[in-house]
Amino acid sequence: MFLKEAIENLVLKFKHAIAGVLMGIAHDRSLRLHYIIAAGAILVFYYLKVSVVEWGMLLLGIGVIIGLEYLNSAIELLCDHVQEEFHETIKTIKDFGAAAVLVAALFVGVMGLMILLNNIK
Repeated sequence: MFLKEAIENLVLKFKHAIAGVLMGIAHDRSLRLHYIIAAGAILVFYYLKVSVVEWGMLLLGIGVIIGLEYLNSAIELLCDHVQEEFHETIKTIKDFGAAAVLVAALFVGVMGLMILLNNIK
């Protein structure tokens, strides 16, 4: 019985996670932009036939950026729910969340550019 409940619980968690992914794509412009950029990068890397290690680096970078964007969006929604009026602390929290995405995107972008330049023949 324990195994059945554990599996049902796991399936339910996956359903919630997938619902969150789809909700983010449907309602968050920044997430859609990251997915579009990721798809473009994947197409370019596929065309260049990069190494397995480079693929791993690209996919890890994409996962980090998109994952951070989901967290940032959740933080923003929570902040807006808790405090509707402007508050300096809420602004700082939102700015930190946005900064996390920006820093990751810049570093992954540089990494992607380095891989790209290394593979252009």
